Amino acid sequence: MPLSPNTSTTVTPSRPAPPPQGYDGTSPFPPDGPAPARDGGERLYVTVTAVIVVLPFVAIGLAGWLMWGNLIHPA
Repeated sequence: MPLSPNTSTTVTPSRPAPPPQGYDGTSPFPPDGPAPARDGGERLYVTVTAVIVVLPFVAIGLAGWLMWGNLIHPA
């Protein structure tokens, strides 16, 4: 059954969203203060990111050390 052209479903916002608290992007750095404590999920995220960034460099160094004298020579 088609809708009649007289049916109107308009939504009006009740209140605008409040401005965000914290860094607003207009100053070069956020104001000084203690850093917020990280919960378990954020710590896990930082740890996984650090491992992903650092592990390839450690692996290349280890591979070079293990192959020195066999496949890698000073000359």
